[in-house]
Amino acid sequence: LKISIPRALSERMERLPRECRLSIEQRVHDLRRLELTQDGNVLACFPLICRPYWNSVEDTNDETAESLHQVLQLISFHEL
Repeated sequence: LKISIPRALSERMERLPRECRLSIEQRVHDLRRLELTQDGNVLACFPLICRPYWNSVEDTNDETAESLHQVLQLISFHEL
């Protein structure tokens, strides 16, 4: 399951100098459970757990949350 992160995150990245933005974009490609679309949107990816009578979405070991947290830290660092 892929969920688009609010546009504010992409807008913060766009305001950074080019070399900082490229560095963050490369990190997003290397992080688990995050994707960067061609138009600059960040997608959080969650595994869908299929069960016999119902399905659920779980952030196993908080991997998606941790990756998103790392991106926010990188952006904040470069904004300083």
